[in-house]
Amino acid sequence: MSPQPSEPFEVPAVDIDPYVRGGSADERAAVARAVDDACSRVGFIQILGHGIPDTTIAGLTSAVDDFFGLSMEVKREYRVEGANRGYSPPKSESLSLSLGVESASRMNDFFEAYNVGTEARSFPDLDLSEDDYGLNLWPDVPGFEDRVQAYYAEAGRVARTHKTSQTAFRGFGGPQGMLVIEDILGRCAPLLGIEAHEL
Repeated sequence: MSPQPSEPFEVPAVDIDPYVRGGSADERAAVARAVDDACSRVGFIQILGHGIPDTTIAGLTSAVDDFFGLSMEVKREYRVEGANRGYSPPKSESLSLSLGVESASRMNDFFEAYNVGTEARSFPDLDLSEDDYGLNLWPDVPGFEDRVQAYYAEAGRVARTHKTSQTAFRGFGGPQGMLVIEDILGRCAPLLGIEAHEL
């Protein structure tokens, strides 16, 4: 018996312009509902209407390309055990288990990521724990930190646009926010020596 074809996977797109430009309460409520629906049903979301300059996005994209283009040996030098900072190699996490979904082979996820976030020392008056807000580890890639920080600052600006609802974009760049850069599966597969459809 052959497996039934699954439904095509689609990541919902939500335009947050009503939050960025100060839209009406009804417009903002519609955005919040769309974000809630996307995160509840799919777990991923494409954010449109954020106002992040194309040059900043291009800078982040090139920083990601520069880092993930390094050899696995070099990338592993930036692995931080026990903290959500630095490099996460393929098969080091099992994010699908957070949804109660266990793969047939019980293998961990194949994605790789580079994690940075707000550091405790950025808010000395808040007594934040470095266990939760650890120091960032920046790779020795020319301009990587500046390009990522520029995007992180813009993501923080977007996050602060939601102050009236406190629900739509929680964790999207504020003190608890985390910038997680994931390379796409099609580029990871060759590094793992497998075909992309096997991911």
